[in-house]
Amino acid sequence: MAPTTTTFTVRDLINSNACLEGSMLVRDLVAWFKEHPFSEFAAVFDPNGIAGLVGRENLNARIASNKYGFSVLADKPILKVMTESPLMVDAATSVPELVTHLLNERQHSNQFYDDIIVHDQGAFLGLASVKRLIVRQMETILEQNRSLQKQQAALAQKNQELFEAHMSLDKSQSQFKSFFENCSIPIVVFDDMHRFLKANARFIKISGHATEALSEQNTNTETLFAGGIVTMLEDFKKMRAEFADRRFTYFLNLIKNDGQNVGCEVSCEVDHATKQIIISILRLTDALQKMDASQRNFSGDLGEFSVIDLAQMLVQSRKTGELTLVQQDGRSGVIYLDKGLIVHALANGQSGRPALRELLAIEKGNFLFSYEIAATETSIPGSDPMGLLMDAVSELDESTADEDDVLEIV
Repeated sequence: MAPTTTTFTVRDLINSNACLEGSMLVRDLVAWFKEHPFSEFAAVFDPNGIAGLVGRENLNARIASNKYGFSVLADKPILKVMTESPLMVDAATSVPELVTHLLNERQHSNQFYDDIIVHDQGAFLGLASVKRLIVRQMETILEQNRSLQKQQAALAQKNQELFEAHMSLDKSQSQFKSFFENCSIPIVVFDDMHRFLKANARFIKISGHATEALSEQNTNTETLFAGGIVTMLEDFKKMRAEFADRRFTYFLNLIKNDGQNVGCEVSCEVDHATKQIIISILRLTDALQKMDASQRNFSGDLGEFSVIDLAQMLVQSRKTGELTLVQQDGRSGVIYLDKGLIVHALANGQSGRPALRELLAIEKGNFLFSYEIAATETSIPGSDPMGLLMDAVSELDESTADEDDVLEIV
């Protein structure tokens, strides 16, 4: 008797049909993402059909990486900032074939989690979520395992059928092991008590730990990650309940075998059947290597970090505290954050957004971030801190461009 399984196709992975004209301007794309807060990707079309893919995080990174990024890109068509060769598959593609495509084409790419364009003989159908693919694959394998375990108990007296069930289980486990071990994303798995269960080869390589040692030393989440992982997991449960279809990322410090703390951006999933916690390291961050999560204060030179980079890092890692900025001439200002939201700013007698814009323009000086210091008032309302930062950067770009024009005229 064959195990009971739930089958699904590439069509079942489609979670969006967002598509945009390639002639759309980048400034309009920024506005579109603000108007669609739950859309992370959109297909791009030109007169010849599907041309590429644009993503919210990729666009924000592209703009924020350059001081004049928005003013340079704002009036360009989105064809200039899209991913030109996204993964595209026909709706008839089987899920095993899709997994093979992912491992072959994106195994060493930072675009691993980008949506996949699905078409029917060239006609656009929608965007398939890689996150949903991984979760569904794991759910299917776990379902197969549970089904086989039930059959093994029922067929204990039927040796031949029991043998066939064992063979099917081995095959399912082999498929999961292959996907888990060959994935280029470092992955570590804990049980619901935060105890270490397993890690793939990529995680073992970057952490320097040995699997045997991790298993024998009663390793837990706080042994491998610093920077508030317990708080992160509690926050994840709340956010998951409210925004089930969104992928949230967090900043932590990976504690390597040699004791060194390495900053990293991670995503988290919880398997509802086994309660296992699955943490994937999306990228190591040079900036976060300098932020030791075990210290209460984080300070440095603005020659190493721009104020915009600092604000973005604190927002994305959902920090609460006071960011004090001191210019070379002795003038200072502060920005207050509450769980990643920018709620208050003070500078030169100003408060709110004007003060924030002035502080973001500082290029030389020092900074100090003090954890868990709350603002005494709220001068910046709103729930979109990244949008707030992008607006401020845009205004700074425009004001700088105006000054340059005046200088040229003079």
